[in-house]
Amino acid sequence: MRGKLLVVSVLLLGGCVQADRPDATADVAVKVQAAAATAVDSAAALEQVYADFWEELLRLNPLRATFVGDSRYNDQLPNSLSAQYRQQTREFEQRYLDRARAAYLPGLAGQQRLSYEIFLRDREMALEGLRFPERLQPIDQFGSVVSLIAQLGSGTNAQPFKTVADYDNWLQRAALVPALFDQAIANMREGMARGVVQPRVLMLKVLPQLDGLIVADPDKSLFWGPIAMLPESFAAADRTRLTAAYRALIADSLMPNYRNLRRFIADEYLARSRDSVGLDALPDGEAWYAYQVRLNTTTNLTPTEIHAIGLREVARIHAAMRAVAPELGYQGVGGEVDLAQFFAGSRRDRICTSGRAMSCYRPFVPFVPGSIRGCRSTSICARALTTRSAPMNRFARPPPPPGPTSGLLRTGRVRASFTSMPLI
Repeated sequence: MRGKLLVVSVLLLGGCVQADRPDATADVAVKVQAAAATAVDSAAALEQVYADFWEELLRLNPLRATFVGDSRYNDQLPNSLSAQYRQQTREFEQRYLDRARAAYLPGLAGQQRLSYEIFLRDREMALEGLRFPERLQPIDQFGSVVSLIAQLGSGTNAQPFKTVADYDNWLQRAALVPALFDQAIANMREGMARGVVQPRVLMLKVLPQLDGLIVADPDKSLFWGPIAMLPESFAAADRTRLTAAYRALIADSLMPNYRNLRRFIADEYLARSRDSVGLDALPDGEAWYAYQVRLNTTTNLTPTEIHAIGLREVARIHAAMRAVAPELGYQGVGGEVDLAQFFAGSRRDRICTSGRAMSCYRPFVPFVPGSIRGCRSTSICARALTTRSAPMNRFARPPPPPGPTSGLLRTGRVRASFTSMPLI
């Protein structure tokens, strides 16, 4: 009790002292105002850093600009696999990391503080990632420069083909493909020498993908798509010039480079590819995998910790499936649901055959993100990109802003073929 009275007395005395010093309140107010002004200045400086970063990023990565609907760099294709580009990226990331740190002053709060911390983390993670030899594995079955160039040049992806300038932009960009493919081969050869190679099981799937893109007749090529949909509004001279230029591009540049890449993979790379599948089998692979886990989960958890979370989630989901299976007519044996039988039955009941793949996926079109309103006709929507033996990823890409342009829904079909749907 005596201690409590002493505390109260001290507080009251402090109040009296403050009352006797009216300038103390003014001092506090000045400091608060100064801190607020400092936070405002810091926030403004950081906003400028973010704006400058974005502009320079688009110049450094023209493909990123294309995919976000910025057409200023649609004619450019840097050699992003080269050592020079890697050094440019390192200097770029370090410069903006330093600028952000220099602009920061205490007092940021809320969204401004969050933006700052995310920006710092992204720059730090990008710099850390440069220590790993990802450039030595530039091609796989899921997504690489091989499939990206094909997607862009097909006329159904982010590269626009609406004006004569658009068509000329692709001619200029595609003319830079050989240097990129040559660099990919050079990097893969370096990877072979250093023991940094792709799993054989993945590279075996790349070959039929390449086979599906390589044709003798330019008119039958996926890259002929833009000419097949050449606008009638173009002047006759432009239509003639562009048709001839695209035929020469496909026959004399793109197809020879795709053939050369396929020959290298089949004749040299496959023999040196590895039987293992995990990153841990590569030099510094465990650290590389741990980095990928942190990068993709935005946590500091270890792979083991993330795996434990996954096991718990699988157990939870399986329990929920067992609970709902009886409602769908799967009673199991002795009251126990066999999930393997449940899955097999679900596939039989709901399989999308190749003949009706579009009709199976069409109900999901309204749920695809972006300004997508559905296909105009099946003939426009369905476009086979490779042979049935070339499995690829399924994904949806919304149309890039701002104008009316196509999105893309790529859907798996039976026997692992796939279809591209421009969703107008």
